[in-house]
Order: sequence, then structure tokens, then C-alpha cells
Amino acid sequence: MNSRITLLGGLLIVQLLIVLLISVNARSPEPIGGLVDLDPAAVTRLTVTDADGTSVTLQKSADRWLMENGARADAEKIASVIERLAGMQSLWPVAATSSSQSRFEVADAGYQRRLEFSGAGVESRIYLGSSPGYRRVHARNGDSDDVFSIEFANHEVPTDVSEWVDQSQLQVQGITKLTLQDGWTLSVAGDEWLIDGAGADADKAQAMVRRVEQLRVLGVYSGDETALETARELNVTAGGEDFTMTLRHDPAADEYVVTSTRTPGTFTLASYIAEQILLGPEELQIAPSATDGDEEPGSSLMESLIEDATTTMPKDSTAGDS
Repeated sequence: MNSRITLLGGLLIVQLLIVLLISVNARSPEPIGGLVDLDPAAVTRLTVTDADGTSVTLQKSADRWLMENGARADAEKIASVIERLAGMQSLWPVAATSSSQSRFEVADAGYQRRLEFSGAGVESRIYLGSSPGYRRVHARNGDSDDVFSIEFANHEVPTDVSEWVDQSQLQVQGITKLTLQDGWTLSVAGDEWLIDGAGADADKAQAMVRRVEQLRVLGVYSGDETALETARELNVTAGGEDFTMTLRHDPAADEYVVTSTRTPGTFTLASYIAEQILLGPEELQIAPSATDGDEEPGSSLMESLIEDATTTMPKDSTAGDS
């Protein structure tokens, strides 16, 4: 009897061990840390390459991020990308073999995005691949076989330079004079705006100044701007600085192309904005208004007829009989 109890107890222990082993093997793997060991402040260069080999490189100089042509890049967007990827910690791998990299499109030779970070003591590479769900993408550190599913999207790291441009880089403050070539000169004299030396419509003048001060470009122009239509130049005086903006119309895209002697790069500009700058002088002048001496057409004739009728009207006959 005792031996039978002992046998049953042993079988129970074996069953418990089997269940324990199965449950351990079925558990998700433990988090292994972050996607990339990266100090965002140390990164001074970011290169993004897509599956077709198209790439864009962004370089930090002093406190500014620049494109390869020297134009300013969107520093806030770049910092957001770097900080988000560097801050992804406690991740669970969905795969950990080199054979799975092609399936998730994060292999060295097959990926949707390759991100290369460099700087002082920094040399890192991340591959982004297929999407397992909304706003999620498979990712792999170039130095590891582990593949993760992270909260990110490939469209957040485009290879079109226009998607990285700082749209506000042509903006300026404190304009005191604008001169449109073969057009007009708008200048300030005390508290008054003048158009070609005469009084300008204050509201229209201030709207023109704000339009130039708050100018936002659409993107980067990659063609030959000198092959476009005749250029119009806008000379700007602001804060003691003089510079020239050149605007050309691109009929194929129905956009304008703008350059500035103050900022490197060639940019695209919405047509409706450019055309509001290239107005004629009459659009800035004070609109003529009727004066007290002005008369509406026909008013003098009507008054004459009334006067004639009054003088020829027969007098009341009863007035003389009294």
C-alpha cells in the first residue's frame, strides 16, 4: 500500500514538472533592453535610405540641422525622430534569428528604411521593415539579430528632402522697406506707410509686410530655376539688413520658385502667396473716395429742372385779391 502511494506521488511530481516546463517555454521572452544605445545630443548626422536606394542626409552644424545644399532642415522633426528611437526600452523581440530578417524586411540587403546615425562616439544603424499593424513597424539594430515591433511608421522618415525642410527659413522680422522690381516701393515713414512716396492704404501695406515676414515655403526645388520664366526681384530691408528674394513661376507645377540672397537653397512657394506679393502699385494705394464737392451724375440737371419748374409755376390768384 505504501509503495503504491509512493508511486502515485512520484507520478504527480513528474506531471507537475512537465506542466512547469511547458509553461516556462510558452512564456514570452524577457525584454532585452532598448532598440539602440544612442545619446540624442551626440548625434550630428542622420542618413535615411529607402528600398530603392534614394537617400537624404541631414547634418548638424552648431545648433542648426542643415541639408546637403546648406538649407535649413526641420530641427524639431529630426530631434523627435532621434529621441523616440533612442528612448524605446524594455522591448520584446518577435524574432531572434538571421533567417527571419528577410521575412520582416529588416535585412542588411532588404529593408524599407535604413537609418544611419553618427557623431561624437556615435555609430549606429537601424533597419525598419514591414508593418504588423497601425502605426507599428518591425525594426532591427544593425548589430543584432533581434527583431522588434515598435510604435513608429516608415513615413515618419521620408527620403524626399522637401519633407525635412524648415518651412520658416525665409521669414524675417522688422521690415521697413520693400521694393518690387519694375513695380513699386513700399516704405515706412514714422507711423505711415508710403507707396512710391505717396500715402499707402495702411491695412493693405501692413498685410503686404506680414505676408513677406511670415513667408513659408512648400519644399525644395530640384530643377534648374534659371530656365523658368523671367524673374521678379523683391528687395527687402529689415532690421538694418538688405537682401533680395527672386521669384519665378513654374507653369508645369503651377507653383513659384523662390531664392534669397540671405539663405542658401531654392524653394517652392504656393502660387497664391507669390501672386499676393507681385501685386501692382494700385493695389496698395489709398482708394479714391467721393468728396463733398463731388456730385452724382445727373444731379445738376435734376436741380435745374426743379428750379425752372418753380419759377414758371403760376402764382396763386387768390393772393392778389386779398
